[in-house]
Amino acid sequence: MTEETTDTGDRPATTSVGTRTGAPEATEASETAGTGPETEDGRTSPVAGTSRAALVTRVIDGDTIEIRYPNGTADTVRLLGVDTPEVSGDVSPEEFEGIPDTEAGREYLREWAERADAFAREELSGTRIQVVTDPGADRRGRYGRLLAYVVRGDGNRTGGGDDASESNRNGSFNAALLREGYARVYDSSFSERERYDAIEARAQERSAGLWGFDGEGTTGAPTSGLAIARVQADARSFPLAHPL
Repeated sequence: MTEETTDTGDRPATTSVGTRTGAPEATEASETAGTGPETEDGRTSPVAGTSRAALVTRVIDGDTIEIRYPNGTADTVRLLGVDTPEVSGDVSPEEFEGIPDTEAGREYLREWAERADAFAREELSGTRIQVVTDPGADRRGRYGRLLAYVVRGDGNRTGGGDDASESNRNGSFNAALLREGYARVYDSSFSERERYDAIEARAQERSAGLWGFDGEGTTGAPTSGLAIARVQADARSFPLAHPL
């Protein structure tokens, strides 16, 4: 879903990396200086943003979720650097390379919007995650949503590369959307832009996900091998290294 990255200054009560002085205040929130989402070979990336533990309370669509921090405060997160097709409203084929601006193209993207939404629900609903902000990007978008990487598992996956069974259970969900062809790279400035462009290019080469348009508007089978199904918010939970 398209999001214009314009910082509104509406920020939660978190502490940026490198700005805290004196003894830390007591807080329920698990807030650390993160090393960022994983790379394609399983190592962590050099993004040094603020990382906070959170619980996913609602999946709005493929690239937007609602979360609750351990101290009870809530926020809406727009996944940074990625854009899934619109579930509601008009889709924009011109934003997705190779998808024609025809009724078949629009219907195709609407179907993949639903698939991206279902994938996000399957992978994130009711799970514990790390929310990692990027010092190289705006913190808030035009609608006041927090722009961040969503890191699953322990946030520091080792090995696995492009293996779907592991890469889709741990690490950056933003990157997983690109790798599986559920999203495109959003045209904005952020620290992972070069790497995300490379992930998208590989997905396009494999005709993964929505990049497999065959001219008929058929979607075919999902490339990840994961079940695409809607689940209840309390159906699953992945513990983190620092659980809520």
